[in-house]
Amino acid sequence: MGYHVMTAALVREVIEGPSHRVSLVEPLYPQIIPRPLGVTEAPIRAAPFNAFLVFWADEEGPVTITTIVLFPQGDDRDTVTINTQLAASGDRFLFRVQVPIEIRELLHRVSGVYYIRCLASGEPLASFALPVYWEDEFPIH
Repeated sequence: MGYHVMTAALVREVIEGPSHRVSLVEPLYPQIIPRPLGVTEAPIRAAPFNAFLVFWADEEGPVTITTIVLFPQGDDRDTVTINTQLAASGDRFLFRVQVPIEIRELLHRVSGVYYIRCLASGEPLASFALPVYWEDEFPIH
């Protein structure tokens, strides 16, 4: 089955009004982690956030949305699955999905860009860059 993304955003909150208008509240900013002396890894502790997706599918039916994290270059860990949920289409082939993402306990080791990827029934759907840096390595001061 093919998927066609119309909207994809990584935000703190999604508010849907009575007329089905959607407000995306506060984009997710780079995460800066304080590094105590001698520490090589620490939890990211980001507040919960959401991937908001609107997409079309070539066929009707529910879709399994799987969310994974890819670590930055230099971090040799495998990808981590952080969420799987079933999404039903709202209007035959149109899907509007809010995927909660929780990475509070994910350990940060290497400064760089983490990627949050959403898969629809195993096929790539959307990818979001999430910069996470040690405080003393953040490129903008």
